[in-house]
Amino acid sequence: MIRGEYWIVDSDVWYADGTYGDTDHRTYALQYIRYVILMELGWNGESDSLCDGSVFRDELIKTIGCYSMPDVLERLQADCAHPEQAIRLLSAAFEYSEPREAVMRELGWKWVKNGWVGT
Repeated sequence: MIRGEYWIVDSDVWYADGTYGDTDHRTYALQYIRYVILMELGWNGESDSLCDGSVFRDELIKTIGCYSMPDVLERLQADCAHPEQAIRLLSAAFEYSEPREAVMRELGWKWVKNGWVGT
């Protein structure tokens, strides 16, 4: 039996048990979603602190000069070469929808917890 909690991402396995580690499933998902959106907007930084909403907001302001969801959506639609995936992840980045569900649905991540696999 598999013990603990993990994300299966492509061919990698990421330990995601917040009880025993620093990062849980939701944090990994939220950080990655925000990273994808910022990268589409031309950002070049570290994703580790993006689970903090104020850090995400500050990085949006530095990168595109605004931080509201409608403004970010407009910029993604207007300025990005391939914004489709980022647009589908946008509500999760602003925590209006569940980041864990978004990465499973949009990015194909698999969630593992004590022998159970979520897809």
